[in-house]
Parts: sequence; structure tokens; C-alpha cells
Amino acid sequence: MNSRELARLCEADGWTFDRQKGSHMVYVKEGVPRPIVVPKPS
Repeated sequence: MNSRELARLCEADGWTFDRQKGSHMVYVKEGVPRPIVVPKPS
């Protein structure tokens, strides 16, 4: 699984893209205390 597929799975599961810091995309979900950090596909 590459990072693009992981990002799509996160969004399909209700996670929303919050921000990007460098080469990492940060996804958050209400009710979950910690974000998921996905390396950006190159």
C-alpha cells in the first residue's frame, strides 16, 4: 500500500485532512485524541 492509498482510506473512514507540514499530511477525526500522519507521496 502506498501513501496515496492510505490517505484515501483515512478519508473514507471519516478522517479529514487538517494540514501539511513538509512532506507529511496530517489527518484528524473527532473523538480521536491523536492525529494520523501520512508521508506525502512523491
